[in-house]
Amino acid sequence: DVVGTEANIAGARFNGFLWTTYAPVNPVSHTFSANNLNSFGDFSGGGIGCINNTFTEINARVILQGAYTGGGNMRTSLNTLGFIPLSQPYNTSQYNYNGTESVASIPPGVVDWIYIEVRSAANGLPVPNGRRAAFIKSDGTLVDIDGISHVKFPGLAQGNYFFVVGHRVHLPVMTTNTTSLTLSSSLYDFTTGLSKYYGGDAKDLGDGSFAMYGGDANRSFIVTAADYSVVTNNLLQSNYNFGDLNLNGTVTSADYFYITSNLGISSSVPNYP
Repeated sequence: DVVGTEANIAGARFNGFLWTTYAPVNPVSHTFSANNLNSFGDFSGGGIGCINNTFTEINARVILQGAYTGGGNMRTSLNTLGFIPLSQPYNTSQYNYNGTESVASIPPGVVDWIYIEVRSAANGLPVPNGRRAAFIKSDGTLVDIDGISHVKFPGLAQGNYFFVVGHRVHLPVMTTNTTSLTLSSSLYDFTTGLSKYYGGDAKDLGDGSFAMYGGDANRSFIVTAADYSVVTNNLLQSNYNFGDLNLNGTVTSADYFYITSNLGISSSVPNYP
């Protein structure tokens, strides 16, 4: 179903949402190779400008305080236990995002789903085509639903934007200033310092890393005494639970720590709350 000069055709797989490209087609064997696959997809080929790298992307890294285990890494217990839903969970009153991101299986190394929002102004609404759900991996890297590539935004023009990162039980954060988003965006690493966060506020983890504040169990964008009730009402529950603030798969008294240590802190991102 593809015509053209074989050496200029890249092999690719479509997972129902986006293309992933592989090696160019071998004009002698008329084949291409795709390695390290962990899910099915539709395979074809095309010009590199047609099937991939045509989406503006976000290349970012962030740490969730609750899941942090040290050394720049986070636990993946929710994934190991099979608790992470196959469809994005941000279609509630917290973010009201009705995207259709879903997968057949959760990729390895994933901590949880993450919410991303692109803005042209710090206090503005999301730009058209500027909202996505994606995954956060154990090293804090944000990845698309294939579990590998940077997070792609179909239909988003290249340019300078703020972007917000949110999580179910953590306070959302935003880039300090606009950053250039292109077809191959440079890494924006929230973990490296307070200067990376809008409002200059994030959780100091004490080892040179900085993270999103945990403890927002009731999803109000501020950590208050009301969050204790969510933990209390779900004690000993083992599931995908808003009371599970350390993301280990079970709600226990250990989850109270994230509320107590961050009591009274609210998100610095405009419009949240």
